[in-house]
Amino acid sequence: MTFKQLEALYWIGTLGSFEAAAQHLDTTQSAISKRIQELEASFGVAVFDRSRRVAHLTPKGVEMLELAAGLLEQRTRFAERFSAPDLIERRLRIGATEASAMTWLGRFVGRLRQSFPKVVIEIVVDSANVLAQKLTDSQLDLAVVPDGLTDPRFQAIPVASSQWSWACAPSLISGNKRIALKELAEHTILLRTDPASEMLVGTTLRGAGVTTSNIVGVGNFLALLSMTVGGVGVSALPTFIFDAGFAGEAIKRIDVVEQVPDLKYLAVFPAVNASPIMTSVVKLVQETCDFSRAYMAASPEGNGVADLMQIATT
Repeated sequence: MTFKQLEALYWIGTLGSFEAAAQHLDTTQSAISKRIQELEASFGVAVFDRSRRVAHLTPKGVEMLELAAGLLEQRTRFAERFSAPDLIERRLRIGATEASAMTWLGRFVGRLRQSFPKVVIEIVVDSANVLAQKLTDSQLDLAVVPDGLTDPRFQAIPVASSQWSWACAPSLISGNKRIALKELAEHTILLRTDPASEMLVGTTLRGAGVTTSNIVGVGNFLALLSMTVGGVGVSALPTFIFDAGFAGEAIKRIDVVEQVPDLKYLAVFPAVNASPIMTSVVKLVQETCDFSRAYMAASPEGNGVADLMQIATT
């Protein structure tokens, strides 16, 4: 029996197929099949029911999977507890939202690589909903998402808050006077279609007693920013958008009586069987997670939104 055989068993059972396990372990499907055949030969038992088209564990296979998970976890904990940080070898899959990618994520990855140089880092940037699902499906080890995930299977640690403000193209609303949300709502409201944005904007509108059907849902952050810059309507955006060198004069902050509340972010990871290095990783997130400044705005060579749009199309 080898750990590679146990890894194959564990990930087939967790992900549901030989193909998915092979992809997760960065190997071929034939190599995974060979490991399972060797495991079965070692004990003289069938681990998977081959009469079915999908990977279905036999009763003995279910027992083996439970024990394999424990053995693999103990191996990981042993290695990470007694290894120096610069000797720890593993893969760490981290999820973050678009706002994180535009602000602190680059600094975090740099610090993480310095602390754990042999750890292979995989970054997934997606919506909070998708990241939460990937956590549930064991496709991520950690995700930094807006507050709202209450699944008891995960531990959630506060890391930072993002400040928001109403915005529009300079030509859409003239002057700099303070206005009420009711007046602002006479324009089309552009809304990012994710739970956090819908909650923030919806709470603000309801709190001001404003009802409107003139709302256009936008699927991603770059599209929302592009439509706002294009003068299609007004939107609520994180305040780092207004940094000099990022949005420049293409976008204008609106002074509204009823401002959008701050959005809290959490570092979320499995409540049980978490990697022993997770405490150090979360601490790094807390130290670097800062939504107040756009990442590109700090670079003299950066061209803000133009650079961002170029990245999005390449």
